[in-house]
Amino acid sequence: MQHARNRRQHEAPPALDESQAVEDNSKNRKSIVGVAEIALVLLLLGLLAGVMIRDGATNNFARDEGADAKENASPISAAFQWPESMKHEAPRVQEELELVYLSKSSQRPVKVTFYQDPHCRDGPYMEVDESDIGDGMNLCSTEFTPSGGGPAATRLKLDAVMRGGGIRVEGPKELDLYSRCDGSGEVDVLGGKGSYHATVMPMDGCTKLWDWPATKFIKLRDSSVKDPSYSSLPNVGAKKLYNVVFSAESSEYFYYQAMANLHAFTATGNDRNGRWTRALTCAEPDDAMHMFPTIVSKRHAYSRRYSPLNKADALMKWFAGPSAPTEEVIIVIDPDNWLTADLTPIAQEVKKGAAIANGAWYNGAHGRRKMHDLWTHLCDRPEDPEKCMGQLLVPLDLAAVPYFVQREDLAVILPRWKRLIIKIKELCEGNEPFKNEFKGLQITWGAEMLAYNFAAAEAGIRHDLRALQVRDVDPEPGPMRLPMIYMIHMGRAWFPWNYEPGKVWEHTEGRDFKRHGRQVWCKCNKTAAIVRPWPIPDESVAHVDYVSRITLTYLHDSFEEFGAVPRSKYRKGGKDPNQPGDYHLALP
Repeated sequence: MQHARNRRQHEAPPALDESQAVEDNSKNRKSIVGVAEIALVLLLLGLLAGVMIRDGATNNFARDEGADAKENASPISAAFQWPESMKHEAPRVQEELELVYLSKSSQRPVKVTFYQDPHCRDGPYMEVDESDIGDGMNLCSTEFTPSGGGPAATRLKLDAVMRGGGIRVEGPKELDLYSRCDGSGEVDVLGGKGSYHATVMPMDGCTKLWDWPATKFIKLRDSSVKDPSYSSLPNVGAKKLYNVVFSAESSEYFYYQAMANLHAFTATGNDRNGRWTRALTCAEPDDAMHMFPTIVSKRHAYSRRYSPLNKADALMKWFAGPSAPTEEVIIVIDPDNWLTADLTPIAQEVKKGAAIANGAWYNGAHGRRKMHDLWTHLCDRPEDPEKCMGQLLVPLDLAAVPYFVQREDLAVILPRWKRLIIKIKELCEGNEPFKNEFKGLQITWGAEMLAYNFAAAEAGIRHDLRALQVRDVDPEPGPMRLPMIYMIHMGRAWFPWNYEPGKVWEHTEGRDFKRHGRQVWCKCNKTAAIVRPWPIPDESVAHVDYVSRITLTYLHDSFEEFGAVPRSKYRKGGKDPNQPGDYHLALP
Protein backbone atom coordinates (compact mmCIF):
# COMPACT_ATOMS: atom_id res chain seq x y z
CA MET A 1 0.00 0.00 0.00
CA GLN A 2 2.82 2.40 -0.88
CA HIS A 3 0.38 4.69 -2.68
CA ALA A 4 -1.39 5.40 0.61
CA ARG A 5 1.60 5.42 2.95
CA ASN A 6 3.99 7.55 0.91
CA ARG A 7 1.81 10.00 -0.93
CA ARG A 8 2.58 12.83 1.54
CA GLN A 9 5.36 15.34 1.00
CA HIS A 10 6.65 14.97 4.57
CA GLU A 11 7.94 11.86 6.32
CA ALA A 12 5.83 10.02 8.89
CA PRO A 13 6.54 11.17 12.46
CA PRO A 14 8.81 8.81 14.38
CA ALA A 15 7.42 6.28 16.80
CA LEU A 16 7.46 7.20 20.48
CA ASP A 17 10.61 6.02 22.23
CA GLU A 18 9.78 2.68 23.86
CA SER A 19 12.37 2.83 26.65
CA GLN A 20 11.09 6.24 27.62
CA ALA A 21 7.54 4.85 27.40
CA VAL A 22 8.26 2.18 30.03
CA GLU A 23 9.66 4.82 32.38
CA ASP A 24 6.73 7.14 31.67
CA ASN A 25 4.22 4.36 32.36
CA SER A 26 5.83 3.65 35.73
CA LYS A 27 5.74 7.32 36.64
CA ASN A 28 2.15 7.61 35.47
CA ARG A 29 1.02 4.69 37.62
CA LYS A 30 2.61 6.28 40.70
CA SER A 31 1.16 9.70 39.92
CA ILE A 32 -2.33 8.29 39.37
CA VAL A 33 -2.32 6.65 42.80
CA GLY A 34 -1.22 9.89 44.43
CA VAL A 35 -3.81 11.95 42.59
CA ALA A 36 -6.52 9.46 43.47
CA GLU A 37 -5.73 9.64 47.19
CA ILE A 38 -5.75 13.43 47.19
CA ALA A 39 -8.85 13.53 45.04
CA LEU A 40 -10.77 11.27 47.41
CA VAL A 41 -10.24 13.73 50.26
CA LEU A 42 -11.27 16.63 48.04
CA LEU A 43 -14.35 14.81 46.85
CA LEU A 44 -15.55 13.99 50.36
CA LEU A 45 -15.03 17.59 51.46
CA GLY A 46 -16.83 18.79 48.39
CA LEU A 47 -19.80 16.55 48.98
CA LEU A 48 -20.08 17.76 52.57
CA ALA A 49 -20.05 21.34 51.34
CA GLY A 50 -22.54 20.55 48.59
CA VAL A 51 -20.21 21.74 45.85
CA MET A 52 -17.29 20.36 43.89
CA ILE A 53 -13.88 21.24 45.27
CA ARG A 54 -11.81 23.11 42.78
CA ASP A 55 -8.08 22.87 42.12
CA GLY A 56 -6.93 25.30 39.45
CA ALA A 57 -8.48 24.42 36.12
CA THR A 58 -9.53 20.91 37.06
CA ASN A 59 -11.23 19.00 39.84
CA ASN A 60 -10.14 15.41 40.42
CA PHE A 61 -12.13 12.68 42.09
CA ALA A 62 -11.53 9.06 42.93
CA ARG A 63 -13.49 5.98 43.87
CA ASP A 64 -14.99 5.75 47.34
CA GLU A 65 -16.06 2.14 47.30
CA GLY A 66 -13.34 0.28 49.24
CA ALA A 67 -10.87 -2.36 48.08
CA ASP A 68 -13.49 -4.64 46.52
CA ALA A 69 -14.79 -1.85 44.32
CA LYS A 70 -11.27 -1.03 43.09
CA GLU A 71 -10.85 -4.50 41.65
CA ASN A 72 -11.27 -4.32 37.87
CA ALA A 73 -11.78 -0.56 38.19
CA SER A 74 -11.61 1.73 35.19
CA PRO A 75 -8.41 3.78 34.85
CA ILE A 76 -10.73 6.67 34.04
CA SER A 77 -12.33 6.47 37.48
CA ALA A 78 -8.97 6.29 39.23
CA ALA A 79 -8.21 9.96 38.65
CA PHE A 80 -10.86 11.82 36.73
CA GLN A 81 -10.55 15.49 35.82
CA TRP A 82 -13.52 17.81 35.98
CA PRO A 83 -13.46 20.79 33.59
CA GLU A 84 -13.47 24.25 35.16
CA SER A 85 -16.48 25.15 33.05
CA MET A 86 -18.74 22.69 34.84
CA LYS A 87 -19.18 24.41 38.19
CA HIS A 88 -22.57 26.00 37.43
CA GLU A 89 -24.10 22.59 36.69
CA ALA A 90 -21.99 20.60 39.14
CA PRO A 91 -24.72 18.63 40.93
CA ARG A 92 -26.29 17.16 37.79
CA VAL A 93 -22.98 16.52 36.04
CA GLN A 94 -21.47 15.01 39.18
CA GLU A 95 -24.40 12.63 39.56
CA GLU A 96 -24.27 11.60 35.89
CA LEU A 97 -20.53 10.96 35.79
CA GLU A 98 -20.39 9.23 39.17
CA LEU A 99 -23.16 6.87 38.05
CA VAL A 100 -21.02 5.75 35.11
CA TYR A 101 -17.42 5.97 36.29
CA LEU A 102 -17.54 5.55 40.06
CA SER A 103 -20.01 2.63 40.09
CA LYS A 104 -21.59 4.08 43.22
CA SER A 105 -24.25 1.38 43.36
CA SER A 106 -21.87 -1.57 42.91
CA GLN A 107 -21.50 -2.14 46.67
CA ARG A 108 -25.22 -2.07 47.33
CA PRO A 109 -27.42 -5.18 47.36
CA VAL A 110 -29.00 -6.09 44.03
CA LYS A 111 -32.29 -4.30 43.47
CA VAL A 112 -34.46 -4.00 40.38
CA THR A 113 -37.22 -1.39 40.41
CA PHE A 114 -40.09 -1.35 37.89
CA TYR A 115 -42.00 1.87 37.20
CA GLN A 116 -45.08 2.62 35.16
CA ASP A 117 -43.55 6.06 34.61
CA PRO A 118 -40.87 5.79 31.86
CA HIS A 119 -38.78 8.39 33.73
CA CYS A 120 -38.80 6.33 36.94
CA ARG A 121 -40.25 9.19 38.96
CA ASP A 122 -43.99 9.04 39.53
CA GLY A 123 -46.65 6.41 39.73
CA PRO A 124 -46.74 2.79 40.86
CA TYR A 125 -43.55 0.79 41.12
CA MET A 126 -42.34 -2.58 42.34
CA GLU A 127 -39.00 -3.58 43.79
CA VAL A 128 -37.47 -7.06 43.56
CA ASP A 129 -34.14 -8.36 44.81
CA GLU A 130 -31.79 -11.15 43.80
CA SER A 131 -33.75 -13.79 45.71
CA ASP A 132 -36.98 -12.78 43.94
CA ILE A 133 -35.41 -13.07 40.51
CA GLY A 134 -33.50 -16.28 41.21
CA ASP A 135 -32.60 -18.07 37.97
CA GLY A 136 -34.88 -15.73 36.05
CA MET A 137 -38.30 -14.10 36.34
CA ASN A 138 -41.17 -14.68 33.96
CA LEU A 139 -42.92 -11.30 33.77
CA CYS A 140 -45.87 -12.72 31.82
CA SER A 141 -47.14 -14.56 34.88
CA THR A 142 -46.09 -12.01 37.50
CA GLU A 143 -48.56 -9.59 39.07
CA PHE A 144 -47.89 -7.06 41.76
CA THR A 145 -49.58 -4.52 43.96
CA PRO A 146 -47.88 -1.17 43.35
CA SER A 147 -46.23 0.38 46.38
CA GLY A 148 -45.44 3.83 45.02
CA GLY A 149 -48.90 5.20 44.41
CA GLY A 150 -52.38 4.35 43.21
CA PRO A 151 -55.06 2.22 44.91
CA ALA A 152 -53.51 -0.44 47.12
CA ALA A 153 -55.75 -3.13 45.65
CA THR A 154 -54.70 -2.43 42.06
CA ARG A 155 -52.83 -5.37 40.58
CA LEU A 156 -50.79 -5.06 37.41
CA LYS A 157 -49.29 -7.52 34.99
CA LEU A 158 -45.57 -6.87 35.06
CA ASP A 159 -44.95 -7.53 31.36
CA ALA A 160 -47.65 -4.96 30.55
CA VAL A 161 -45.98 -2.41 32.84
CA MET A 162 -42.76 -2.92 30.90
CA ARG A 163 -44.36 -1.75 27.64
CA GLY A 164 -43.51 1.90 27.99
CA GLY A 165 -42.51 1.78 31.65
CA GLY A 166 -39.14 2.37 33.26
CA ILE A 167 -36.65 0.13 34.99
CA ARG A 168 -33.65 0.81 37.22
CA VAL A 169 -30.97 -1.67 38.30
CA GLU A 170 -28.73 -1.23 41.34
CA GLY A 171 -25.96 -3.38 42.75
CA PRO A 172 -22.99 -5.23 41.24
CA LYS A 173 -24.94 -7.14 38.60
CA GLU A 174 -26.69 -6.39 35.30
CA LEU A 175 -30.09 -7.47 34.02
CA ASP A 176 -30.58 -9.31 30.73
CA LEU A 177 -33.90 -8.74 28.96
CA TYR A 178 -35.73 -11.35 26.86
CA SER A 179 -38.70 -10.98 24.55
CA ARG A 180 -40.22 -14.40 25.34
CA CYS A 181 -41.88 -15.40 28.56
CA ASP A 182 -39.50 -18.36 28.87
CA GLY A 183 -36.05 -16.87 28.48
CA SER A 184 -34.20 -20.17 28.58
CA GLY A 185 -31.69 -21.18 25.92
CA GLU A 186 -28.66 -19.57 24.35
CA VAL A 187 -28.67 -16.26 22.55
CA ASP A 188 -29.65 -16.81 18.92
CA VAL A 189 -28.87 -14.64 15.92
CA LEU A 190 -32.35 -15.16 14.46
CA GLY A 191 -34.20 -14.13 17.59
CA GLY A 192 -35.08 -17.70 18.54
CA LYS A 193 -34.79 -19.61 21.80
CA GLY A 194 -34.89 -17.16 24.71
CA SER A 195 -34.76 -14.12 22.41
CA TYR A 196 -32.32 -12.05 24.42
CA HIS A 197 -32.49 -8.46 23.18
CA ALA A 198 -30.70 -6.13 25.63
CA THR A 199 -29.12 -5.58 29.03
CA VAL A 200 -29.83 -2.94 31.67
CA MET A 201 -26.85 -1.92 33.80
CA PRO A 202 -26.62 0.25 36.91
CA MET A 203 -24.73 2.87 34.89
CA ASP A 204 -27.77 3.21 32.57
CA GLY A 205 -29.81 4.78 35.34
CA CYS A 206 -33.52 4.93 34.52
CA THR A 207 -34.13 3.00 31.29
CA LYS A 208 -37.35 3.18 29.33
CA LEU A 209 -38.62 -0.10 27.88
CA TRP A 210 -40.73 -0.32 24.74
CA ASP A 211 -43.41 -2.54 23.27
CA TRP A 212 -40.78 -3.62 20.74
CA PRO A 213 -38.66 -5.41 21.57
CA ALA A 214 -40.99 -6.53 24.34
CA THR A 215 -39.54 -7.52 27.70
CA LYS A 216 -41.19 -10.62 29.17
CA PHE A 217 -38.37 -12.34 31.01
CA ILE A 218 -35.41 -11.04 33.02
CA LYS A 219 -32.25 -12.64 34.34
CA LEU A 220 -29.41 -11.29 36.48
CA ARG A 221 -25.82 -11.70 35.30
CA ASP A 222 -22.42 -10.77 36.65
CA SER A 223 -21.10 -7.48 35.28
CA SER A 224 -19.85 -7.87 31.72
CA VAL A 225 -18.17 -4.46 31.92
CA LYS A 226 -15.75 -5.87 34.51
CA ASP A 227 -15.39 -9.28 32.84
CA PRO A 228 -11.87 -9.59 31.34
CA SER A 229 -13.10 -12.10 28.75
CA TYR A 230 -15.09 -9.27 27.12
CA SER A 231 -11.84 -7.63 26.00
CA SER A 232 -9.03 -8.71 23.70
CA LEU A 233 -7.25 -5.37 23.97
CA PRO A 234 -3.52 -5.48 24.77
CA ASN A 235 -2.79 -4.60 28.39
CA VAL A 236 0.98 -4.23 28.00
CA GLY A 237 3.30 -2.61 25.52
CA ALA A 238 4.93 0.62 24.58
CA LYS A 239 3.28 3.92 25.31
CA LYS A 240 1.11 5.14 22.44
CA LEU A 241 -0.20 8.61 21.67
CA TYR A 242 -3.65 7.77 20.33
CA ASN A 243 -6.30 5.08 20.04
CA VAL A 244 -8.46 4.79 16.90
CA VAL A 245 -11.86 3.31 17.77
CA PHE A 246 -15.12 2.59 15.99
CA SER A 247 -18.41 0.91 16.89
CA ALA A 248 -19.54 -2.29 15.17
CA GLU A 249 -21.71 -5.38 15.43
CA SER A 250 -20.86 -8.99 14.52
CA SER A 251 -22.66 -9.02 11.16
CA GLU A 252 -21.08 -9.71 7.78
CA TYR A 253 -21.59 -6.02 6.97
CA PHE A 254 -19.34 -4.91 9.83
CA TYR A 255 -16.92 -7.84 9.66
CA TYR A 256 -15.37 -7.07 6.29
CA GLN A 257 -15.32 -3.35 7.10
CA ALA A 258 -13.33 -4.13 10.26
CA MET A 259 -10.91 -6.21 8.17
CA ALA A 260 -10.25 -3.38 5.72
CA ASN A 261 -10.19 -0.81 8.54
CA LEU A 262 -7.47 -2.68 10.45
CA HIS A 263 -5.53 -3.32 7.25
CA ALA A 264 -5.63 0.41 6.45
CA PHE A 265 -4.50 1.28 9.99
CA THR A 266 -1.34 -0.80 9.71
CA ALA A 267 -0.69 -0.13 6.01
CA THR A 268 -0.47 3.60 6.72
CA GLY A 269 1.91 3.20 9.66
CA ASN A 270 -0.56 4.18 12.36
CA ASP A 271 0.53 1.23 14.50
CA ARG A 272 3.76 3.13 15.24
CA ASN A 273 2.14 5.71 17.53
CA GLY A 274 -1.44 4.47 17.80
CA ARG A 275 -3.65 1.57 18.80
CA TRP A 276 -6.77 0.30 17.06
CA THR A 277 -9.97 -0.80 18.81
CA ARG A 278 -13.18 -2.41 17.61
CA ALA A 279 -15.97 -1.50 20.06
CA LEU A 280 -18.29 -4.46 19.50
CA THR A 281 -21.92 -4.44 20.61
CA CYS A 282 -22.82 -8.06 21.19
CA ALA A 283 -24.28 -10.34 23.86
CA GLU A 284 -20.92 -12.10 24.17
CA PRO A 285 -17.40 -12.09 22.70
CA ASP A 286 -17.56 -13.11 19.05
CA ASP A 287 -15.34 -15.31 16.86
CA ALA A 288 -13.07 -12.45 15.76
CA MET A 289 -11.66 -11.46 19.16
CA HIS A 290 -8.31 -13.08 18.30
CA MET A 291 -8.09 -11.16 15.03
CA PHE A 292 -9.37 -7.73 16.03
CA PRO A 293 -8.38 -5.93 19.26
CA THR A 294 -11.90 -5.69 20.68
CA ILE A 295 -13.89 -4.43 23.65
CA VAL A 296 -17.35 -6.04 23.89
CA SER A 297 -20.36 -4.20 25.28
CA LYS A 298 -23.80 -5.66 25.74
CA ARG A 299 -26.66 -3.91 24.01
CA HIS A 300 -28.66 -1.02 25.50
CA ALA A 301 -32.44 -1.42 25.53
CA TYR A 302 -32.93 1.28 22.88
CA SER A 303 -30.25 -0.06 20.55
CA ARG A 304 -32.59 -2.39 18.66
CA ARG A 305 -34.70 0.63 17.74
CA TYR A 306 -31.70 2.79 16.80
CA SER A 307 -28.39 0.95 16.48
CA PRO A 308 -26.16 4.08 16.08
CA LEU A 309 -26.72 4.51 19.83
CA ASN A 310 -24.07 1.80 20.11
CA LYS A 311 -21.32 4.29 19.34
CA ALA A 312 -21.77 6.35 22.51
CA ASP A 313 -22.99 3.41 24.60
CA ALA A 314 -20.12 1.02 23.77
CA LEU A 315 -17.45 3.68 24.23
CA MET A 316 -18.91 4.73 27.56
CA LYS A 317 -18.87 1.13 28.83
CA TRP A 318 -15.29 0.75 27.57
CA PHE A 319 -14.25 3.84 29.54
CA ALA A 320 -16.00 2.50 32.66
CA GLY A 321 -14.23 -0.86 32.64
CA PRO A 322 -10.76 -2.20 33.44
CA SER A 323 -9.66 -2.03 29.77
CA ALA A 324 -10.38 1.70 29.50
CA PRO A 325 -7.97 3.53 27.17
CA THR A 326 -4.77 5.04 28.51
CA GLU A 327 -3.77 6.86 25.33
CA GLU A 328 -3.88 10.64 25.57
CA VAL A 329 -5.98 11.10 22.42
CA ILE A 330 -8.99 9.07 21.33
CA ILE A 331 -9.87 9.18 17.63
CA VAL A 332 -13.49 8.16 17.02
CA ILE A 333 -14.21 7.05 13.47
CA ASP A 334 -16.81 4.95 11.67
CA PRO A 335 -15.96 1.49 10.37
CA ASP A 336 -16.19 2.81 6.80
CA ASN A 337 -13.53 5.48 7.51
CA TRP A 338 -10.45 3.83 5.99
CA LEU A 339 -7.19 5.59 6.79
CA THR A 340 -4.89 6.84 4.06
CA ALA A 341 -2.22 8.58 6.15
CA ASP A 342 -0.50 8.63 9.54
CA LEU A 343 -2.76 10.42 12.08
CA THR A 344 0.12 11.43 14.36
CA PRO A 345 0.38 15.06 13.17
CA ILE A 346 -3.28 15.74 13.96
CA ALA A 347 -3.25 13.81 17.25
CA GLN A 348 -0.26 15.85 18.44
CA GLU A 349 -2.31 19.04 18.10
CA VAL A 350 -5.12 17.92 20.42
CA LYS A 351 -5.21 19.60 23.82
CA LYS A 352 -7.55 19.40 26.77
CA GLY A 353 -10.69 21.31 25.88
CA ALA A 354 -9.56 21.63 22.25
CA ALA A 355 -10.55 18.75 19.98
CA ILE A 356 -10.24 18.43 16.19
CA ALA A 357 -12.86 17.01 13.82
CA ASN A 358 -14.20 17.01 10.33
CA GLY A 359 -16.87 19.58 9.58
CA ALA A 360 -20.36 18.06 9.38
CA TRP A 361 -22.32 18.19 6.14
CA TYR A 362 -24.87 20.48 7.84
CA ASN A 363 -22.20 22.96 8.97
CA GLY A 364 -23.73 26.07 7.40
CA ALA A 365 -26.04 28.95 8.24
CA HIS A 366 -29.22 26.90 7.79
CA GLY A 367 -27.83 24.00 9.79
CA ARG A 368 -26.85 26.29 12.63
CA ARG A 369 -30.33 27.79 12.81
CA LYS A 370 -31.95 24.36 12.89
CA MET A 371 -29.50 23.12 15.53
CA HIS A 372 -30.33 26.16 17.67
CA ASP A 373 -34.02 25.35 17.35
CA LEU A 374 -33.43 21.68 18.11
CA TRP A 375 -31.59 22.53 21.32
CA THR A 376 -34.67 24.28 22.67
CA HIS A 377 -36.36 20.85 22.63
CA LEU A 378 -33.45 19.17 24.43
CA CYS A 379 -32.20 21.55 27.11
CA ASP A 380 -33.18 21.20 30.78
CA ARG A 381 -34.99 24.56 30.97
CA PRO A 382 -36.70 25.22 27.60
CA GLU A 383 -39.07 27.68 29.25
CA ASP A 384 -36.11 29.93 30.14
CA PRO A 385 -34.22 30.83 26.93
CA GLU A 386 -31.26 32.29 28.80
CA LYS A 387 -30.71 29.21 30.95
CA CYS A 388 -31.44 26.91 28.02
CA MET A 389 -28.72 28.42 25.86
CA GLY A 390 -26.46 28.91 28.87
CA GLN A 391 -26.41 25.16 29.32
CA LEU A 392 -24.12 25.07 26.27
CA LEU A 393 -20.84 26.23 27.74
CA VAL A 394 -19.21 26.95 24.38
CA PRO A 395 -20.56 27.67 20.90
CA LEU A 396 -21.79 24.70 18.92
CA ASP A 397 -19.16 23.22 16.63
CA LEU A 398 -20.99 21.20 13.98
CA ALA A 399 -18.48 18.38 13.86
CA ALA A 400 -18.49 14.94 12.27
CA VAL A 401 -16.13 11.98 12.45
CA PRO A 402 -13.27 11.71 12.80
CA TYR A 403 -13.33 13.17 16.31
CA PHE A 404 -9.82 13.68 17.75
CA VAL A 405 -10.51 14.21 21.47
CA GLN A 406 -8.40 14.30 24.62
CA ARG A 407 -9.20 11.21 26.69
CA GLU A 408 -10.71 12.87 29.79
CA ASP A 409 -12.70 15.26 27.61
CA LEU A 410 -14.29 12.31 25.81
CA ALA A 411 -15.05 10.65 29.15
CA VAL A 412 -17.09 13.74 30.09
CA ILE A 413 -18.82 13.84 26.70
CA LEU A 414 -19.84 10.18 26.53
CA PRO A 415 -22.65 9.95 29.14
CA ARG A 416 -24.40 13.08 27.86
CA TRP A 417 -23.86 11.99 24.24
CA LYS A 418 -25.70 8.77 25.00
CA ARG A 419 -28.43 10.59 26.96
CA LEU A 420 -29.03 13.11 24.17
CA ILE A 421 -29.17 10.45 21.45
CA ILE A 422 -31.96 8.72 23.35
CA LYS A 423 -33.74 12.01 24.01
CA ILE A 424 -33.69 12.99 20.33
CA LYS A 425 -34.91 9.59 19.20
CA GLU A 426 -37.67 9.49 21.81
CA LEU A 427 -38.87 12.88 20.57
CA CYS A 428 -39.02 11.36 17.08
CA GLU A 429 -41.14 8.40 18.21
CA GLY A 430 -44.61 8.89 16.68
CA ASN A 431 -44.00 12.63 16.30
CA GLU A 432 -44.24 13.43 12.59
CA PRO A 433 -44.36 17.24 13.04
CA PHE A 434 -41.11 17.10 15.01
CA LYS A 435 -39.41 14.88 12.42
CA ASN A 436 -40.62 17.12 9.61
CA GLU A 437 -39.35 20.24 11.38
CA PHE A 438 -35.83 18.81 11.50
CA LYS A 439 -35.76 16.58 8.44
CA GLY A 440 -33.19 18.95 6.94
CA LEU A 441 -30.81 17.65 9.63
CA GLN A 442 -31.78 14.07 8.69
CA ILE A 443 -32.69 13.65 12.32
CA THR A 444 -34.10 10.13 12.07
CA TRP A 445 -30.77 8.51 11.15
CA GLY A 446 -28.33 11.28 12.13
CA ALA A 447 -29.40 11.71 15.75
CA GLU A 448 -26.07 10.44 17.08
CA MET A 449 -24.16 13.09 15.11
CA LEU A 450 -26.40 15.90 16.32
CA ALA A 451 -26.26 14.63 19.90
CA TYR A 452 -22.46 14.62 19.85
CA ASN A 453 -22.38 18.29 18.86
CA PHE A 454 -24.65 19.23 21.77
CA ALA A 455 -22.85 16.95 24.25
CA ALA A 456 -19.47 18.48 23.41
CA ALA A 457 -20.78 22.04 23.76
CA GLU A 458 -22.51 21.14 27.02
CA ALA A 459 -19.19 19.78 28.30
CA GLY A 460 -17.31 22.89 27.23
CA ILE A 461 -15.21 21.16 24.54
CA ARG A 462 -14.42 23.10 21.34
CA HIS A 463 -13.66 21.42 17.99
CA ASP A 464 -11.39 22.83 15.32
CA LEU A 465 -13.23 21.85 12.12
CA ARG A 466 -11.22 20.72 9.12
CA ALA A 467 -11.64 18.73 5.91
CA LEU A 468 -9.89 15.55 7.07
CA GLN A 469 -11.64 12.99 4.90
CA VAL A 470 -13.09 12.64 1.42
CA ARG A 471 -16.36 10.83 0.74
CA ASP A 472 -17.07 8.54 -2.14
CA VAL A 473 -19.62 10.99 -3.59
CA ASP A 474 -17.40 14.07 -3.22
CA PRO A 475 -15.58 15.57 -6.19
CA GLU A 476 -12.23 13.90 -6.71
CA PRO A 477 -9.53 15.70 -4.69
CA GLY A 478 -6.83 17.50 -6.62
CA PRO A 479 -3.08 17.48 -5.94
CA MET A 480 -3.33 20.42 -3.52
CA ARG A 481 -5.99 18.69 -1.41
CA LEU A 482 -4.46 15.21 -1.25
CA PRO A 483 -1.83 16.02 1.44
CA MET A 484 -4.66 17.15 3.75
CA ILE A 485 -6.70 13.94 3.45
CA TYR A 486 -6.26 11.42 6.25
CA MET A 487 -9.01 8.97 5.40
CA ILE A 488 -11.78 8.13 2.99
CA HIS A 489 -15.43 7.61 3.81
CA MET A 490 -16.07 4.68 1.53
CA GLY A 491 -19.45 3.67 0.19
CA ARG A 492 -19.34 3.06 -3.56
CA ALA A 493 -16.74 2.43 -6.22
CA TRP A 494 -16.78 3.24 -9.93
CA PHE A 495 -14.86 2.33 -13.06
CA PRO A 496 -14.76 4.75 -16.00
CA TRP A 497 -17.52 4.32 -18.57
CA ASN A 498 -14.95 3.74 -21.30
CA TYR A 499 -13.35 0.83 -19.45
CA GLU A 500 -15.14 -2.08 -21.13
CA PRO A 501 -13.98 -4.88 -18.74
CA GLY A 502 -15.82 -3.04 -15.96
CA LYS A 503 -19.18 -4.03 -17.42
CA VAL A 504 -18.99 -7.46 -15.78
CA TRP A 505 -19.37 -5.83 -12.35
CA GLU A 506 -21.88 -3.13 -13.30
CA HIS A 507 -24.67 -2.43 -10.78
CA THR A 508 -28.20 -1.53 -11.74
CA GLU A 509 -28.47 0.36 -8.44
CA GLY A 510 -26.77 3.73 -8.09
CA ARG A 511 -27.61 5.29 -11.44
CA ASP A 512 -28.10 8.62 -9.67
CA PHE A 513 -24.31 8.75 -9.35
CA LYS A 514 -23.54 7.96 -12.98
CA ARG A 515 -21.51 11.14 -13.27
CA HIS A 516 -18.81 9.29 -11.28
CA GLY A 517 -18.70 6.42 -13.76
CA ARG A 518 -19.94 2.85 -13.92
CA GLN A 519 -20.80 1.66 -10.38
CA VAL A 520 -19.11 -1.68 -9.74
CA TRP A 521 -19.29 -1.99 -5.95
CA CYS A 522 -21.40 -0.65 -3.06
CA LYS A 523 -21.45 -1.36 0.66
CA CYS A 524 -25.24 -1.12 0.33
CA ASN A 525 -25.22 -4.36 -1.71
CA LYS A 526 -25.46 -7.63 0.18
CA THR A 527 -22.77 -9.09 -2.11
CA ALA A 528 -20.21 -6.47 -0.98
CA ALA A 529 -18.10 -9.00 0.94
CA ILE A 530 -18.22 -11.56 -1.87
CA VAL A 531 -18.09 -9.71 -5.22
CA ARG A 532 -15.00 -7.48 -5.16
CA PRO A 533 -13.93 -6.02 -8.50
CA TRP A 534 -10.29 -6.80 -9.24
CA PRO A 535 -7.87 -6.03 -10.74
CA ILE A 536 -8.04 -2.27 -11.00
CA PRO A 537 -6.97 -1.00 -14.40
CA ASP A 538 -3.61 0.68 -14.63
CA GLU A 539 -3.73 4.48 -14.85
CA SER A 540 -2.38 4.26 -18.38
CA VAL A 541 -5.43 2.20 -19.36
CA ALA A 542 -8.23 3.99 -17.48
CA HIS A 543 -8.38 6.57 -14.70
CA VAL A 544 -10.10 5.26 -11.55
CA ASP A 545 -11.02 8.00 -9.09
CA TYR A 546 -9.12 8.31 -5.80
CA VAL A 547 -11.76 6.95 -3.40
CA SER A 548 -12.70 4.06 -5.70
CA ARG A 549 -9.05 3.05 -6.08
CA ILE A 550 -8.42 3.12 -2.31
CA THR A 551 -11.68 1.29 -1.57
CA LEU A 552 -11.13 -1.57 -4.00
CA THR A 553 -7.44 -1.91 -3.12
CA TYR A 554 -8.11 -2.12 0.61
CA LEU A 555 -10.91 -4.62 0.01
CA HIS A 556 -8.66 -6.83 -2.06
CA ASP A 557 -5.65 -6.58 0.23
CA SER A 558 -7.60 -7.14 3.46
CA PHE A 559 -9.22 -10.32 2.12
CA GLU A 560 -5.77 -11.49 1.06
CA GLU A 561 -4.54 -10.81 4.62
CA PHE A 562 -7.47 -12.08 6.70
CA GLY A 563 -9.39 -14.44 4.42
CA ALA A 564 -13.13 -14.66 3.77
CA VAL A 565 -15.79 -13.61 6.28
CA PRO A 566 -16.48 -16.78 8.32
CA ARG A 567 -19.97 -18.23 8.72
CA SER A 568 -20.87 -18.69 12.36
CA LYS A 569 -23.61 -18.10 14.90
CA TYR A 570 -22.49 -14.46 15.10
CA ARG A 571 -23.71 -13.67 11.58
CA LYS A 572 -26.18 -15.35 9.27
CA GLY A 573 -24.68 -16.52 6.00
CA GLY A 574 -26.10 -18.28 2.98
CA LYS A 575 -25.91 -22.03 2.49
CA ASP A 576 -23.10 -21.54 -0.02
CA PRO A 577 -20.07 -19.55 1.27
CA ASN A 578 -19.94 -17.87 -2.14
CA GLN A 579 -23.51 -16.64 -1.84
CA PRO A 580 -24.70 -13.75 0.33
CA GLY A 581 -26.56 -14.32 3.55
CA ASP A 582 -28.46 -11.92 5.79
CA TYR A 583 -25.96 -9.12 5.38
CA HIS A 584 -26.89 -7.02 8.41
CA LEU A 585 -27.95 -9.79 10.79
CA ALA A 586 -25.82 -9.98 13.94
CA LEU A 587 -25.94 -11.69 17.30
CA PRO A 588 -27.88 -9.37 19.60
